[in-house]
Parts: sequence; structure tokens; C-alpha cells
Amino acid sequence: NVVLNPLEADKATVRKFLTDTFGTPYSHLDGTVELMQKAEEGNGIDIVFIGDAFTGDMIENGTYSEVMSEFADHFFGIEPFTSFRHLFNLYSVAAVSPDAVYHEGRSTALECYYDGATTGGNDDRCKEYALKAISQERLKNALIIVAMNSAKYGGTCYLYPPEGGDYGEGTAIAYIPIVT
Repeated sequence: NVVLNPLEADKATVRKFLTDTFGTPYSHLDGTVELMQKAEEGNGIDIVFIGDAFTGDMIENGTYSEVMSEFADHFFGIEPFTSFRHLFNLYSVAAVSPDAVYHEGRSTALECYYDGATTGGNDDRCKEYALKAISQERLKNALIIVAMNSAKYGGTCYLYPPEGGDYGEGTAIAYIPIVT
């Protein structure tokens, strides 16, 4: 038996102990996929929206789904994407974060961060979540948009051409704050 005195341990230690012992109340939501739109022509171009720093209660109460829909609407509110929206498959994958803030000592599902106006996160974890919605083969030409739950200015897109492939192909991961 492990005994932990919550009055003497820091918050992170207590949280880890409770999660390791009992799991999280929202773990069943983590990785759930919503098909937001299916392409009306051909196989479609895949865009996977994943939010970071959204807690389980934010996913459960609909906040997450609402933000992902708003992100998609903003993306397709700009030409030429508006005119070609019908050619895209849009997915949302839920990523449950322990914390809803970016601050030292806090934890988010995708480990997003700021470095000045540059943003980033754990690209491999983003790809793992995207693979819950699309196949490995389709990931090679997909755009992953990470909606960072923050109003701080920033945004960065990372491009990953396939090994031995064409630079016109590849996965892209864009980390964009939700700036309200």
C-alpha cells in the first residue's frame, strides 16, 4: 500500500497518484473521433482538428466540439478554401488534457508551448491522435490543425515531407491559438 499525505505533497504529485490509482473520469472521451464533414467529390483531402488544453469537462459539455467547428469555419472562411470546401474530409479528435492552461508545472495532452510567437507541441502525439481518424497512408498527405486553448498571440506550421517522397506531399501540423 502506498500512502500519500495530500497536505504535504504538491499538486502534481497528488494528481499523478490519483490518476495512477483511479484513472481519470474522462479517459473514455480521449481519442474519440467526430466526422465533421465528408468530401462530396473523390476521396477528399483530410484535415484533422485536435484541441490542446481542453479538459474532460470541456469536451463533455460541448465546448470542445463548438471550438473545433468554429476553427473549421474560420479556416474555410478564406478563399480559395471557401470555394473548395466540398473537397475536404474534416475530422475532430478529442484530446483530454489534465489542465486548461499553458503554464510551468501544468500538463496538456499535446504538450503545446510558446516560444515568443512561435508555437509547437509533441508532433508524434499529434500524429497518434490523427491516426484515430485516418489511416497511416492518408496521414502522409494530411493537415493536422491543433487548436491551442489560449488567447496568446502565436502560430506555427511544421511540414514533414514523406521519406523519399515529393516535397508536394507530406504531413503538416499547424499549432494555432484560439484567440477569442
